[in-house]
This record gives sequence, structure tokens and C-alpha cells, in this order.
Amino acid sequence: MNPQTIGNIIRELREDKGLTQMQLAARLNVSDKTVSKWETGGGYPDITQIEPLAKTLIWDHFAVKKVKEPDEAHMPAIEEIEDEYYITFNHPMSKDHYISFVAAVAYDGVEIIKLYPEGNPELRVRRSRTRYIYFFCNKDGLFRCKMK
Repeated sequence: MNPQTIGNIIRELREDKGLTQMQLAARLNVSDKTVSKWETGGGYPDITQIEPLAKTLIWDHFAVKKVKEPDEAHMPAIEEIEDEYYITFNHPMSKDHYISFVAAVAYDGVEIIKLYPEGNPELRVRRSRTRYIYFFCNKDGLFRCKMK
């Protein structure tokens, strides 16, 4: 991902938590100018900030939500194409109701794909080693699918 995409994700998560740049900076022991630089695509967070950033912006948010098995309205269509999974959702992608991201979880890492309202809910992830996909619907919560 490029710095602008990472910055947009950080800004969106920060705003969802109701934090200012100054408040986030205080929690991470960095300056508000550093947070601004990340959010405007001026650079990436330092590797030492990734875990505290995730704990501050993501983990608390999802820890209170129960991971669910997908129902019919959230069941992804998964197709194997060469060495990838092609994943699509028959799900609304309006500004008010959409799939926010998909995380392909393998035993050696995670690949996160951001989806956007009014965009196409489709993506490709590496097939090798992918064991689960997690995806988040902004209205219905976090879902998990076991891969073949």
C-alpha cells in the first residue's frame, strides 16, 4: 500500500474512534505533526508504532464485537484462479452500508485489502497459506470464513 492509502485508513479509524490528531499522538508518544504526516501520505508510521497504532485504533474497536459466521447476505463468493482466490460479495456498497475491509489471514502473515463505499466489492488474495478471511460490514460487524 502506498502512504496515501495508509494515511486514509489511519485518519478514518481515528475519526471513527472520535480522537483528534493530538489525542492519538499523545497515546502513541509522537507529535501531532507526525500523525498529520501519516494521514496526508507524507510518510509511513515507524515500524515500532505499528503495534501501538493497531491497539489504539483497531483492536479495542473489534474486541467488543463478536466475530460471526457469514449469513446469506454476507456470504462471499470465492473462486480459485491460478494461485489466487478471487473474492466477491453480493453486498450493498452504498455510503451507509458497505464492506469496509477484508483481511486474508495465513499462518505467516495478514494481507489487508481496503474496500470503499460505492466501489466494487471484489478482490484477489494469494491462495497459498491463506486459512481464513475476515471482513467487516459497517452495519453488521465482523465476519470470518474458513478457506478450503
